[in-house]
Amino acid sequence: MGGTLWTINVRTVMQTLVPMQMMGRFGAVFRLFAFGAIPVGAGLSGLLAEWFSTPAALAVFAIGSLVVFVPLVRVFTPEAEADIAHRLQQP
Repeated sequence: MGGTLWTINVRTVMQTLVPMQMMGRFGAVFRLFAFGAIPVGAGLSGLLAEWFSTPAALAVFAIGSLVVFVPLVRVFTPEAEADIAHRLQQP
């Protein structure tokens, strides 16, 4: 469920902020990094689970998620949301 909600929100913001003529290139690079991170994360979590334990691997990635989430919440302020809404209303 979280992945679906994330995708919908990211695509909405992306389509708002990226100019139409750059959408294809931006989408390709976005997918390269998004889907390229999946095998890297799987490999790292497998190594951590093998070397330490499964709970340790889960803890490391939970902390990593917080490290990414906290700055996102600080940057995506009501002012930033209002700016996006303003851009959506422009022709």
